[in-house]
Amino acid sequence: MNKKLILILLTGSLFSSIIFTNCEEEIIPPEYETYTDNRDREIYDYVKIGNQYWMSENLRFKPDSGKYWAYNNNETDIILYGYLYSWETAINVCPTGWHLPSNAEWTELSDFLGGSVAAGGKMKTEGTIYWNSPNTDATNSSGFSALPCGSYTGSYLENDEFDGWGNLTYFWSSEEQLNIWWLSAHYGYLGSSMVNMHHQSASVRCIKD
Repeated sequence: MNKKLILILLTGSLFSSIIFTNCEEEIIPPEYETYTDNRDREIYDYVKIGNQYWMSENLRFKPDSGKYWAYNNNETDIILYGYLYSWETAINVCPTGWHLPSNAEWTELSDFLGGSVAAGGKMKTEGTIYWNSPNTDATNSSGFSALPCGSYTGSYLENDEFDGWGNLTYFWSSEEQLNIWWLSAHYGYLGSSMVNMHHQSASVRCIKD
């Protein structure tokens, strides 16, 4: 919204007004483009954020080998939330021309969005249709469109253990150190952590080569 300052000048018996306009920075909605994965013909939206091109949807490719899960084994949610992948599967699952982002690429994204304290809110979808309340600071002004997909957190050899639906979402980095980036319904920042890769799954967001 524009802010206006009105200065009233007294000149004889006449009043004159001078209006100074201080325009706030215009918020430009993100512009999406589409990419078709030739492996399964799935179509993804992607968006330019700074100098990077990010898919604005989680990957939903089903590889011939590797470990991946639908949350609570509910395949009907894949179209919206994508699969949860083991790290070993995630590092090779992006289509040709795209790749799993490195920590440096996640950091570049975070820095462009104002640093880790501010970035998370700009990456989360708005409201509480998908995210649980309060979905702090969520605006999705970046177009990243993160959804709260949760994670598979049990041992790959034990019974299924899913957690975080509605509250958290996790994304893999391509690196073994500091390998998870995450968003929460309760915070507006973008977090990063190191996890045991053999006891964790996460979503995959591909970035353009």
